Amino acid sequence: MSQTNELHAEVREDTGKTSRKLARVGKVPAIIYGSDHKAEALALDRSELDRLFAHGGVRSQVLHVHVAGRKSPINAMVRAVQSDPTRSVPIHVDLIVVKMDVAVHAAVTLRFIGESLGVKAGGVMNANHSSIAVEALPGDLPEILEVDISSMEIGDTLTLSAIVLPERVTLVDDPGELLASVMAPKVEVEEEVEVSEEEAQPEVIGETAEEE
Repeated sequence: MSQTNELHAEVREDTGKTSRKLARVGKVPAIIYGSDHKAEALALDRSELDRLFAHGGVRSQVLHVHVAGRKSPINAMVRAVQSDPTRSVPIHVDLIVVKMDVAVHAAVTLRFIGESLGVKAGGVMNANHSSIAVEALPGDLPEILEVDISSMEIGDTLTLSAIVLPERVTLVDDPGELLASVMAPKVEVEEEVEVSEEEAQPEVIGETAEEE
């Protein structure tokens, strides 16, 4: 089930500060909002964010956001992340406030485990999803869902219905969607070039014009 992680933040009074300016002091800009929570601009601790993202499954984790100067933390989840395209590090984070007794939709990361029989035989594994959308109470959300592909042979397919979900977790995506498949290896065929009869005749070196 989803872990609860601690995340420390400061209210960002100067919303004009760029992520580059905040980065100099080890911070990342963020916004937190919810149905009963007015949107607030925050600055998050980069080292804590790096730890969360390195762990994986961050989009289905409940975060205890400790805002400086406030007694009680806010329960929130990551709604969206804007990343630096050159370094793949977060430069802005959207957090949504959640209630632990109200179900939410979340994207849960998939982890494919095992080497399929088809791949061992030379086939090619194609994975169509890296995550799936589920619904559950925040505390019941899994961080990662494992999918065992070891028994898949060439020509086999899996749909989302093959994913084993924990109790109290419901699939939001279409269960009939293709999840993974093992395709036969491509066979390269040499292209045959048609040659005319004249082109096929060998050239005789030394023929005179009269002989031609």
